[in-house]
Amino acid sequence: MRAMMAWRAYNALMGDSRLLVLDTRSARACADRHIRGSVCVELSSNGRTLERIAGPGPPTWSKNCWWDRNILIVSPNYSRRREEKTRKGDNDETGERDRKRRRKNDAKEDDDEADPITDFLLKEGLVKSVKILEVGNEESKDAFSLFARAYPFLVTKSTKAATIPSYPAEIVPGLLYLGDLEHAKAVSRLEDLHITHILTIHTDPLAMKGKFKQLFLNLADESGANIAQHFEPSYQFVEEAESEGGKVLIHCGAGASRSATLCAAYLMRVRRWKVKQTLELVILSCLSV
Repeated sequence: MRAMMAWRAYNALMGDSRLLVLDTRSARACADRHIRGSVCVELSSNGRTLERIAGPGPPTWSKNCWWDRNILIVSPNYSRRREEKTRKGDNDETGERDRKRRRKNDAKEDDDEADPITDFLLKEGLVKSVKILEVGNEESKDAFSLFARAYPFLVTKSTKAATIPSYPAEIVPGLLYLGDLEHAKAVSRLEDLHITHILTIHTDPLAMKGKFKQLFLNLADESGANIAQHFEPSYQFVEEAESEGGKVLIHCGAGASRSATLCAAYLMRVRRWKVKQTLELVILSCLSV
């Protein structure tokens, strides 16, 4: 089982049509607010299956509807382990041994914090994967509230099944988003994400209202096109947005080649990442477009 920070959970919701969000909080908490499309569940009295107690979930809830699916758990019982302060001896000969011992103890404590439904799914072994929503580096231990604060448009009180609209992928949390032409035209969704800057790399400019700052880079989607000439202006545009406290959408037509390349070039320059590491993050995020 792995933890998933809010922005990765957002990308998973956008990109994985098979993702099933299981909320293990109380029925009252779920009725107050929950992630759109999630289902509130509890273990049956005999501990052998899951029972739906609230939320839409799949059209037909049955004992096998979660099989062969990726699962995201929203749990009240899990919080990310706080990084411990540097201990005496970390820099001496026993430092590495101490760190390994602490990592082992932390892993055990994380297992102890896992809720019964997570344990059930892991032991049953019939899902593709199980990830749990985590709080990241925030002081709060309420992972759901942190997600709701970051993505209020993905949270609801309604128990009716509803399709989640497509939003651009979040490449750099709170700064850089990657999308396609339809994402760029969906003004209300751009407003949901508080996007202020739009970079279009295409052969046709995108006409937007004056509240967005825009940069148009003319490039055809064909092999041999010189995209490297646009690395510097795109970098400067993102840096300008960040300095102004804004957020940037980089898009092309399909959101899969030209715009993704500009996002990768930005990450490699700013974070000094290597190609493999950069492409892994961008490709994972691009599942939403």
